Amino acid sequence: MQTIDGENEVRCSALKDARNWSSELWKAATLFPEVAVSDMEDTSPTCEGCGIEPATRMVDFSGTCYNKLDLTETSAEEEEEEKRTFRLCLGCAQPLGSYCQLHHYKFHAFQKCKDKVSSMQTEQKLKESHIILERCLQDDAWVNQMFADLQGLWETCTQPS
Repeated sequence: MQTIDGENEVRCSALKDARNWSSELWKAATLFPEVAVSDMEDTSPTCEGCGIEPATRMVDFSGTCYNKLDLTETSAEEEEEEKRTFRLCLGCAQPLGSYCQLHHYKFHAFQKCKDKVSSMQTEQKLKESHIILERCLQDDAWVNQMFADLQGLWETCTQPS
């Protein structure tokens, strides 16, 4: 996981260095683990990310904030005070999804693993953690899909936006 974290950090930094987004947008992107981008019916005067282009996309951040070290949910106080919705131009909105997926990769991977463990406990009626771990790692299709998804994410970060 350290190797993946290191590669994700390099790619996040490259995306961040190439953007001049507002501090409010950066904060929302790093705080909330989910992002949804949709087309706006009308254009807005200026993008809330770069402040230059007309805004054509609506971006909504959601999800529960979490502790970056142990991935546990944090109090809602910080969430309530933060802006969650932004009007962005296409140039700002396009790379935002990749940045958020990279930044929150460990959290999303943890959630997928929790779901896998839960399904194994239910379907196979397993209780012993070492057996559950062994079975998860033996599920080649699941492990390979997780890795393929990560490689696909890395590829989106190297494509010009």
